[in-house]
Amino acid sequence: MGVDVHPEGQIFISGSCDETSKLWDMRTGEVEINFRSVGSEINAIKYFPDKQAFATGNDNGECVLFDVRSTQELMRYTPGSYVPATSLAFSQSGCYLFVGYDDFTVVAYQTLTGRNAYTLEGHSDRVASVGVNSNGTALASGSWDSTLKIWA
Repeated sequence: MGVDVHPEGQIFISGSCDETSKLWDMRTGEVEINFRSVGSEINAIKYFPDKQAFATGNDNGECVLFDVRSTQELMRYTPGSYVPATSLAFSQSGCYLFVGYDDFTVVAYQTLTGRNAYTLEGHSDRVASVGVNSNGTALASGSWDSTLKIWA
């Protein structure tokens, strides 16, 4: 359901309906590490800015941060209700994880504490994609309502 390629181009991560995310080696075509996301299909996956961790956005609404080096779960980000997470982006510093949801919102979680820092509302249908610009000054969200919103 989701893929994010490491900038060096040797590895990538994937998330799937079987509730696993995998770190793949493109040179061998083999899975190097399997990560289990207990309880739900994975809809989105994104590397942390330092590329030593990644987050998954799950069908049950939870997002999970995994450390690649230790292969351990570091944090869970949980919305107030069961609403599928559809897309992910990290702030440039990694302080925030932005999550697009099926309930038409984008939630900004504090990466270290897991707390909901704020919720962005304004779409009238599910948020399909979120992204942060290269200098970290704005967040964009695209929705099934045929709009793109820029949050600066």
